Amino acid sequence: MTYSKLSFEEMELFIRKCIMTLRNTVNRHFYLGNCSQKEKDFLLSNVYNYAIPHFYIIWKILKNPIVGRPIVAGYKWIFTPASIFAGHFLKEFYSKFDSILNDSLSLVKLLENSRFDKNCFLFTIDFKSLYTNIPVNDAINSIRKLCFDFQNVIPNAHFIIELLDLVLNSSLMVFDGEYFQQIFGLIMGTNVAPILTNIYMAMLENELKKKCTSDPKLIWPVLFKRFIDDGFGITLGLRNDIIYWIEKFNELRESIKIDKYNWGNSLDYMDLYIYKGKDFYEDGKLSVSIHQKETNKYMYIPYRSDHQRHTIKNYVWGELKRYVRYNTEENNFKKLRMRFFLRLRNRGFKKYMLKRLFSKVTYAQRNELLKTDNPPLSNECNSVTLQEAEKRMLLDGEKILTASQEETEDAAIAVRRARLDNNTNNNNIINQSKANASRHSRFLSPEGWNLVFSPPQLCTIEKSLQNFC
Repeated sequence: MTYSKLSFEEMELFIRKCIMTLRNTVNRHFYLGNCSQKEKDFLLSNVYNYAIPHFYIIWKILKNPIVGRPIVAGYKWIFTPASIFAGHFLKEFYSKFDSILNDSLSLVKLLENSRFDKNCFLFTIDFKSLYTNIPVNDAINSIRKLCFDFQNVIPNAHFIIELLDLVLNSSLMVFDGEYFQQIFGLIMGTNVAPILTNIYMAMLENELKKKCTSDPKLIWPVLFKRFIDDGFGITLGLRNDIIYWIEKFNELRESIKIDKYNWGNSLDYMDLYIYKGKDFYEDGKLSVSIHQKETNKYMYIPYRSDHQRHTIKNYVWGELKRYVRYNTEENNFKKLRMRFFLRLRNRGFKKYMLKRLFSKVTYAQRNELLKTDNPPLSNECNSVTLQEAEKRMLLDGEKILTASQEETEDAAIAVRRARLDNNTNNNNIINQSKANASRHSRFLSPEGWNLVFSPPQLCTIEKSLQNFC
């Protein structure tokens, strides 16, 4: 049984006990010097201003049969700051394990620089309901052992472990007006859960790896990476060896089981499709491309959205850069780029704008993009001078943007036609744009800044546009 029902009186008593225990714990470690005044204030910030987490289910409609994922939304719970605080410090242990995968980009970078035997096979694994099947006390004891083994990682280890114990053993939720307490497994919704899960599973993997020395049938993969409950590996063994490896993993803890696996020369993992491409049999390098599910509706933010222009541009550029990074072969990138272009056209984007945006990202930038984890966006919402805004409008070929979206597009098209044809209608175009701008007194530069100009500044921009056209 995972949940225990509480009466209203039991719920009130439970909350009073939680508040008292948290305050005593934090105050004691504050006087011991294990936390600062700001940290103390943060940890106790929800003591008198809290909301009981509500329980709901996210249905996985793609599964057959359909199953649900239980979520406890505790964003305003008493222990939410403590969960954030503990997770911040526990994440320092990530560097002690080589199997924890931060994101799919980390795997792409690893495969880009790795070479494998031509006889290897790929496999993926999936754990069954991992969060709610992790024994809480065993997880806390594992963290306690980890803190003992690496005493220089967390200076206030005793404080973090006590907070972790409070967070995981003080769950409360409301559903349909009734109150429940989770008595087994990690709470899906608390901030520390994914961090603790990653560390706990990495320790189990090390436990299994040690058994390989005494069991000749147990073959450890050449490469194994796991993102929470999804694992990816490369092995020199056959299918039976993977099945045996999974069986031994399932014996480590009674409640933690691998219920699904895939094995072969190519497979899907998260948002990646990993396969033995044209380069593999030459130098052992695996190829990667983006995996897109058939059920994806590609509901991108439409061009006529009220989002700032720089937001629209940057999500287009961000997706294109992801396509560059996640595609080992240029042909796959070109195919995805063309599909992306057509999907954006269906969302109201104009051809001339997409061509200009798409021209900024090329496959030749791949090596540079792979070097940076979080490349800076090209447009940030900073204040700019009139001269800089004017220069950017001229160089980018953009026109004065008014509050009306239709007038915006008409003005931009008119400027481009005037520049290409160099006909005698340029003055009419400028006058019309000036009339629109004077009526609204609001400009939006190509980079997305909202600018309000005075009449003398309008005249300056008008003259510059006339000279440009």
